[in-house]
Amino acid sequence: MKIFYGEVHSHTNLSDGKGLVENAYPFTRDVAGVDYYAVTDHNTLIKDDYIQTVSKFADEYNKDGEFAALYGYEMSWGPGDYGHANIIAPKQLFDANRTLTEWYDDLAEIGETGVGQFNHPGERWGSFEDFRYDARMDRIFHLMELRLTEYGIFTVEEEFEKALAKGWHLGPVSNEDGHSPRWTMAREETGAVLAEELTRDSILDAMRAHRTYTTTDRTLKLFYRANGAWLGSVIPKTGKLDITVEASTEKACGLGLLQLVGQYNRVLAQVNVGAAKEFCWNITIPDDQKYVYVRRIGGMQYAMTAPVWVEQSGEVSCELEVGYEDGQMIAAVTLQNGGKDELSDLSVEWYPANERIEYGTAPAAVSRLDCLAAGESGRMTAALPVRVCDTRLVAHVTGKRNGEYFGCDRMLNLAHVSITQFFCNTSTYRAHGFTIQPFCCFDLYNRTDVPLDLSQYTLRYVDGLRNSDAEIDCVIPPHKTLTVWMRGPESALTLKDFNDYYGTDLSEDQVYILPMLFNRDVQRLKIGLMYGEQMVCRAWVRSRAYADTKPMDGAAFRYGFSGESTSAEILGFGRETKPGEANITYPKAPVPALGAAHAKALPREQAPIRHAVCIADGGINAEALLKELSGLLPSGVKIDALVGDNDGKKTLGEYLYEDPTDLLGRALATGADTVVISMGNVDVKFPRGDRWISWNFNSYLTNMHMLCGMLRANGKRILLATLPKKADYDEATEARRHTMCTKLWKVARSIGAEVIGDLSDMAIVRSVTLPTLEPKADAVRIACIGDKFSLGMRQNLVSPFSVLQDKLGEDYDVRIYTSAYAKTIPSHDNYVFKCIPDRLEAMKQFSPDCILVSFGNGDNTRGEAAKWDSGLAEEFSQGYREILCEMKKISKRVIAITPFKRIEDDDARTIMIAKEGGMADRVREIACELGVETVEMTLPTAEDHSLLIAEKTGFQYLSPKGNEFLANALTALIKKQ
Repeated sequence: MKIFYGEVHSHTNLSDGKGLVENAYPFTRDVAGVDYYAVTDHNTLIKDDYIQTVSKFADEYNKDGEFAALYGYEMSWGPGDYGHANIIAPKQLFDANRTLTEWYDDLAEIGETGVGQFNHPGERWGSFEDFRYDARMDRIFHLMELRLTEYGIFTVEEEFEKALAKGWHLGPVSNEDGHSPRWTMAREETGAVLAEELTRDSILDAMRAHRTYTTTDRTLKLFYRANGAWLGSVIPKTGKLDITVEASTEKACGLGLLQLVGQYNRVLAQVNVGAAKEFCWNITIPDDQKYVYVRRIGGMQYAMTAPVWVEQSGEVSCELEVGYEDGQMIAAVTLQNGGKDELSDLSVEWYPANERIEYGTAPAAVSRLDCLAAGESGRMTAALPVRVCDTRLVAHVTGKRNGEYFGCDRMLNLAHVSITQFFCNTSTYRAHGFTIQPFCCFDLYNRTDVPLDLSQYTLRYVDGLRNSDAEIDCVIPPHKTLTVWMRGPESALTLKDFNDYYGTDLSEDQVYILPMLFNRDVQRLKIGLMYGEQMVCRAWVRSRAYADTKPMDGAAFRYGFSGESTSAEILGFGRETKPGEANITYPKAPVPALGAAHAKALPREQAPIRHAVCIADGGINAEALLKELSGLLPSGVKIDALVGDNDGKKTLGEYLYEDPTDLLGRALATGADTVVISMGNVDVKFPRGDRWISWNFNSYLTNMHMLCGMLRANGKRILLATLPKKADYDEATEARRHTMCTKLWKVARSIGAEVIGDLSDMAIVRSVTLPTLEPKADAVRIACIGDKFSLGMRQNLVSPFSVLQDKLGEDYDVRIYTSAYAKTIPSHDNYVFKCIPDRLEAMKQFSPDCILVSFGNGDNTRGEAAKWDSGLAEEFSQGYREILCEMKKISKRVIAITPFKRIEDDDARTIMIAKEGGMADRVREIACELGVETVEMTLPTAEDHSLLIAEKTGFQYLSPKGNEFLANALTALIKKQ
């Protein structure tokens, strides 16, 4: 088998893309350099001759052994409906006027042989009726698009697991869903296919066999087999799985952590190979899981393969149910032995969880049953605490039949609180649409025997693609209903007006007034309660995905609360229903009868903290942090602090994307048993804090998941310290801090962390001293300094500087002192000497034998070509000369790298770099004047476009090929003397 990279979801001018379809195939083949590629325009926007048009271009550029040119269409519904799905190599094109069921019927009727792919599933676009299983479609849909860098780890893993649990056989891939003429070059993340050869038929056959994986690392080679069968296979049960995983990468961070993942995102086994770039993992595990796949977390890199499915016997049926009694949750598994043999050594391990169940996680309780005769049924139960953070319950059921182990796992989404009624368009319909809605409300019901603090949840109100989040700061008593009134922020309406409107007599403790207003026609409205990023319960209005097509002009609907968090069944109720428990009495959830094997929750004791290390960003004063932590942690605990360089000029998501591997390595090197994370402190101070909350939270979660995943893999306990308060915060800044703190607290459980004190009295200072590692003895010391373009931070690429260490070998010691936002222009706020004085000081202490300088690529981001001739050129020259002069004071040998030339020749920034007398010329002149050597990058990147890679905003960074080119050039020059 060979590995090929490519994408099968993109758009052109045939629908809503900006690039011409005739350019898409030659660009992806000749410039982007992918192995396979498909144009898949929206069926809602294309013409009847679409397949004929796009297939003509695909046939023209398809060439066996070089490039597999594919085509298809994207079946598109509105956001929040069913979702979007591709058919690659389709038999027939279908229009949009079909429900999901009708489309499935159509595909089955024509005997569709194309490759189906579920596109970007999730709450935003839709999850195909929560992946309602259809055996006919399981023979057509073979792929699932999982875009980690856009949707985050939580969504990626949740949606993949949701589909697998329903019975779908799918291989994960990644596509950028490109709409610009830079197809497949927006990010490094991509899909990988294991095929016999690079031909159209071979690639399609591999997709049908689910031999795929999704990865953020295009250098990752991942071969996974179980009992000799490739990933994507369905194999018979034999009693064991002999697993082989062969993996390699060119990334400096190495392979990191490899995990075997079973049903319901439970990690069955793992190995941490750290910085090793090649590894072969051979391991044997029981085959008591329906499916097992491989996950890789290395630094900030992530990959996930298709599973190998194991055909399990259907002789044992298993049902899971929950109820509430005496302040506890009673969970029960009922087993029915439908076989001819006795079952023995039966047990259930109970795992209340929020997302993945990490390797080595102890069950909350264990229930056992000695035996179960043929034809008999038995019950095992457990009494578990009611916790808001537990949004699902996994029952790991095992036993023996004729001495061989079998498994029968079950999972239930936990909705301790449910949306039971929703009153939306209670205002009058006008000719122009609905008027502003002053009395929109919904009912929340506490199904448990304990009070529930609703402030631990977040209310999410989704209108099309727009999300609005709000807090409900109150406690709802056991088996009581709370009416939430979306009154709006400035309404003068009172509770009396509300009661008069509905004819109710609700008191203040029965109605919570929310400063959020519903003021749109009901099309794709959805409300839900979130715990972190987990949707606990939700209610849809007029969503085709849930067949809610009834008029909303005054009617109220009651929503099911069966214990399934994704349940949205409309049970009825007409206009006569009213808000609040005064008019509706909900039955107490039935409590399962206790079985022969009943267990109470096991005590969950944490190992004592003996040595803690805190990793933080530049908004924390290390001395103040240590002082504060010493008051929060047990006495006698040794505490260290490692402080990064984020000075607030980038969002936390961006910072975590760039630097945490450095902090992680130093944290692990301390030998501490506990890691305290305090990041995000500087984001509060800047208006972009609002953007962080609304746009970058998924990015933050994704990278924090990876960081914590590596820490947990190394056996570390994780504590999360929320953001400190400062006396000079104005009202808006403090509001941002409060919102960010609330989100941090709520996701602590989802990243496997505990929350410690608010640190509200800690002083914040912007100047910090970085810890440094001792240089290697007798090694040639190389120091690197530059900007974010030399780091490749937004593309998650390996910096050419980090590649250098491997290129130069053990006789050299390479240290990177670059800062993502450092600029060369002295008048700029981020002039390098203002931006990273601590790193310059650390560089001096390192006493390098050679300094590599890479500036200029980002200095023009605020400029226009005209500004270059009107003074910016002289400013740049002044700053660059000052930098090189300072570097020459630190080291006798300095090497300057000319700026990278952008591909768009008419772009103002390109002109400023490459024009006569532009930045590149100035760098060459100043370097020659000062006796500094140069490495040329402007001309090579202009001649070979594959040396650069672009992100959606238009900025360009060195591609893996470009990193290799520059690293080789630097290595040759450094070793020349």
